[in-house]
Amino acid sequence: MGSQRPPGRQTENAPLQSRRVLHGFVCREFGYVDMNAMLTRLHDVAEDTGAGDGSGYATALALYRNRDWAQVEDEQLVEYHGNIVAHSNRLRMSAEHGRTWKPHQYIALLFTERYLHRYFEDPEALRRDLTQARMMAREMMALPEYTRDDLRVLAFQSATGSGKTLLMHAHILQYRHYLDRAWGRLNNVVLLTPNEQMSGQHERELHASGLHARVFSSDAAA
Repeated sequence: MGSQRPPGRQTENAPLQSRRVLHGFVCREFGYVDMNAMLTRLHDVAEDTGAGDGSGYATALALYRNRDWAQVEDEQLVEYHGNIVAHSNRLRMSAEHGRTWKPHQYIALLFTERYLHRYFEDPEALRRDLTQARMMAREMMALPEYTRDDLRVLAFQSATGSGKTLLMHAHILQYRHYLDRAWGRLNNVVLLTPNEQMSGQHERELHASGLHARVFSSDAAA
């Protein structure tokens, strides 16, 4: 974070508080006070169409959001969902394949769409808005300003068994989409695992999602 930091415990707690700033900021961008409000709407949705791309979720979020202070326009929400549908099709998300997005997973995908859109379109505006968002809660007002480097790292916290691996596959596709749109170039994606067994498992899961992957070997011929 910035070079000027407040003293004492506020400095130690800054990373967690910074994550809270981003979390609340993105929820408000979509016109909701917090993620619980979003999840409440999605849990009420009956996904009885057999679609795995979350179309019912998108409709519910659009209907109940507060348009008076939402920053995401209707057209943008439609665009984000269209991107998610395209990635879902690539990942074989369908009832036929037994793969459908849960409410919290769809929200993570939607948050990523918004963040990457803003990051690649105008990172300085995103930095300013995040810095201003600190003023929404008293315990976060003393945080240092966000820097451009802070915006380069995005992390998700999710419980065990909540489908993090499949989300990761989708996030790779989301990042590639926005990077390509910005005329950027990505040679490789490196996935670090704690051991060889996990590497093999991730390789199989990536193949199941239709993504090319291979276990790294120091042997150039491998």
